[in-house]
Amino acid sequence: VWSVATGVSVACFGHRWGVTSANFSPDGCWVVTTAEDRTVLIWDVATGECTHVLEGHDSPVVEASFGGFWIPPTISHRNDLVQP
Repeated sequence: VWSVATGVSVACFGHRWGVTSANFSPDGCWVVTTAEDRTVLIWDVATGECTHVLEGHDSPVVEASFGGFWIPPTISHRNDLVQP
């Protein structure tokens, strides 16, 4: 991921194989990425930290997104429940 303002790389996704999708949460605080390595990763946008790894899929994961009501993976300064 690159900063629009500076063009500098600000984050690298921790997948072992090619990334197939990246989508922001409704509040813009999280990104979910999927990859050919059969994983789904959830990232904290503010820190660039991967907070959750979902493994065990039988084939490459094509896409994941946030939808409806959802509870962020870690609740700190953010709202407990976010509605799009």
